[in-house]
Amino acid sequence: MHSEVCIQQGSGINIAAGEMLSVAGPFLEQQMHPTVIIGAFRQALDDLLTILKDQVSIAVDVTDRAEMTRIIKSCIGTKFITKWSVTQSLLCISPHVTDMFPGEHAML
Repeated sequence: MHSEVCIQQGSGINIAAGEMLSVAGPFLEQQMHPTVIIGAFRQALDDLLTILKDQVSIAVDVTDRAEMTRIIKSCIGTKFITKWSVTQSLLCISPHVTDMFPGEHAML
């Protein structure tokens, strides 16, 4: 299972890197300096993080086990462990995890 997850993550990173290179290609052909291109990528990342934080994320009560189970199941329900999603969800929200944010609301 661990190696399967690592391979999936590695493939995703390779795809993302390839996409970034394909987007950067035309700018490199125009003799734009790589630091300018990287600066634009960083600005796009900052903009994206702001949008995700301000417009997409929702408040989550990390002490609400039912809500946390629903969220975790929605994330892992598409993976190999669908059969074990309830058990896996309970393991994910065990007390040692939720004690990291006692009484706080996390953003998701």
